Amino acid sequence: MCELILIAKQLAFLLNSSPMNHAAIATCVGLIPLDLESLVKGKATAGLALKLGVTPSDIEDFINGSATYGMTKRLGLGNASAATELAKVCGREGAIGIVIGLLLPGSAPI
Repeated sequence: MCELILIAKQLAFLLNSSPMNHAAIATCVGLIPLDLESLVKGKATAGLALKLGVTPSDIEDFINGSATYGMTKRLGLGNASAATELAKVCGREGAIGIVIGLLLPGSAPI
């Protein structure tokens, strides 16, 4: 799990480094740049939520350190407390990285 946290934080760093990276990363994961820019600002769009199969509030709760049933299920974890712990350990930027990682082609739940 520590390796996953490191990868998530590295991805979050890339997101914060340049708007140009937003467009490239958005294209990679099948989003429009506005969806990704909103996520970086802490807001989940309907398009992002639809792509993940959860609600926008599920995503926003996760990046703010708590996990709903929907997000727990999407992460493939057994209970919400494990998903909440993951969100807290990763921090906001790491949780955003995890959300984006779930969108990568071929990604499976954690």
